[in-house]
Amino acid sequence: MEIYLTQLDNGTSVSLSMLPEQIQMQAETRFATYDIMDMGEACLPTGEKLKSFSWQGILPGEGRKSQLYLTGRWQSPKEIQEILSLWRVTGARLRLLITETPIHEDVYLANYQMTYAGGYGDYQYQIQFVAAKELAVKMKRPAAAYNRTVRVNQQQQASYTVKAGDSLWGIAQKVLGQGSRYGEIYELNRETIDSRNKKGGDKYQIYPGQVLKMPG
Repeated sequence: MEIYLTQLDNGTSVSLSMLPEQIQMQAETRFATYDIMDMGEACLPTGEKLKSFSWQGILPGEGRKSQLYLTGRWQSPKEIQEILSLWRVTGARLRLLITETPIHEDVYLANYQMTYAGGYGDYQYQIQFVAAKELAVKMKRPAAAYNRTVRVNQQQQASYTVKAGDSLWGIAQKVLGQGSRYGEIYELNRETIDSRNKKGGDKYQIYPGQVLKMPG
């Protein structure tokens, strides 16, 4: 069994070479848990709400990279962390493939945490993904009127209060209409964001309750 994560638009990939003991999938209020050590028969529940996938494990450091129990190709924990950080900030659409299970899904990275774990250069981590689902929006008014309203709202919204699950990319998409403008929000709020992340966290990590200025 192997776990692969691939960014769909550019092919950037991560291979997790040390398998977690369990992978949890949630759909509606039901759970399906896969025991990596003893798979048996696996069934996925269905439901209208977005499925989520989560697990915790170890990213093996350089001191372990030649061990026979590793699967797939070894990548340094630092490289993996940098890729995950970029995926979370940009809201990249990913393909999650777990061989020997029915899990082969398009997902977004919802959350992850990492802790340096000592001797071998390992990192302990927890990670969660949500299924990527296309949303259809029915317009009840002409597009021109809608676009004028969006522009007015953007001009009026001089600040934004961060909510749980927000990312700079997501805020830029919601408030400014372009996720790629997340760097403008960061530059305008660099002191606020950096002062919190000096205590730990990614460069672009934001926290619920923070009030961010919005570009004009």
